[in-house]
Amino acid sequence: MDAIRQSLGRPELSTDAKRILNQQIMKHPANLVPARAKGERAQLIKQFRDMAQAAACTVEKISDLVSAPAAVLEFLRANNLPTQITLAPDEWLCGLDWNSNNLLETKIGPADINDMVSVTPAFAGVAETGTLVASSSSAHPTTL
Repeated sequence: MDAIRQSLGRPELSTDAKRILNQQIMKHPANLVPARAKGERAQLIKQFRDMAQAAACTVEKISDLVSAPAAVLEFLRANNLPTQITLAPDEWLCGLDWNSNNLLETKIGPADINDMVSVTPAFAGVAETGTLVASSSSAHPTTL
């Protein structure tokens, strides 16, 4: 929000003003939650997967984050895609060992027109629709 205020030429909020705004945000009642968005975690994960796959997405469950590079490589091979990937400059994503098998060629930064494969973290998945929520920042460029 500070960046938006700066771009509008507005001064930074005082500590008290930030505290009051945060309290108001925390007090705001939750919006209507559709019935299909209610349920146990396992049910919602299955619903997300089903909805995403119905929209022609591939969903792969892995045991832990360390397994992500191998899962990405397997996906690329299975779909005859190049093994050159662009990674979002995200700290935990770049902390994974993407080159342990010397089969992936990685670069870090925003994707450009020549990049066919990119990897960026998602903030959340929406079970009702099977869509991903991505945050946009220098660590998560929207070009990815």
